[in-house]
Formats: sequence, structure tokens, C-alpha cells
Amino acid sequence: MSINISKKKKEEILAKITIIKDFIDRNSKVPRLMKDLLMIENEIKNKKYGLVFEEYEEDIRNINEICLSEKKELSIEVAVDGKKNMLIEGENLEALILLRQEYREKINIICIDPPYNTGNKTLKYNDYDY
Repeated sequence: MSINISKKKKEEILAKITIIKDFIDRNSKVPRLMKDLLMIENEIKNKKYGLVFEEYEEDIRNINEICLSEKKELSIEVAVDGKKNMLIEGENLEALILLRQEYREKINIICIDPPYNTGNKTLKYNDYDY
């Protein structure tokens, strides 16, 4: 499974690779070192950006098993200029992946509400109840 890395972290790693490449170029007689380093550099440069959990690796292997089902009672009927609003209740990562599959380049904004008062079956909660 590939891991997404932040832009800053990526730049730091690539800078270190450049220093190591220079050192190998000047001092090493082992061509495999440079070959391996170039492979690593290429892999890092081709990493895609996305959801970044630097210290937590999300297991998304079963993400293809997810499906959205519409609940008419949660429907939002406010539409402007033919645009549709949608409320999705569930896991943020799963919802984002499904939205990317179905609505790529069609979404203007996504608001993700943190899971306050987890354990409640309602979407209502008091932000100041602590």
C-alpha cells in the first residue's frame, strides 16, 4: 500500500536525496547505490497528494466494498441554479473516496464536520458542552 506524504516532508526528503547523490557521485565506486537512490527519488517524486496521516496508516483495502444509500428523510431540497446539495453521514474517508469516484470535477466545496459527541445517533450536538 502506498503512503501519501505531505509537500513539506516530500521537499525535505528530496533535498536529502540530492545531498546523498552528490556524495555518492564524488566518493562511491558502487554504481548500484546511485541506481537505488534514483529509484527512491523517482518513487517519492511520483507520490500523489491526498489525505495525509503522517503517523497513522489508514487501511483502505476494502474501500471498494463501500456504497452510499440515499435516505429521503435526510434530503436537502435547497438547490441553486440546478446545483444539488448533499449530506453524507458516515466515515469521512469512505465518503471522500466515493465522492471522488462519482463526482470528480463536479464538486465546488466539501465541508467535513468533526465527529463531536461520538456515540450519538443524531447529527445534533452542543459544541460548548465540555
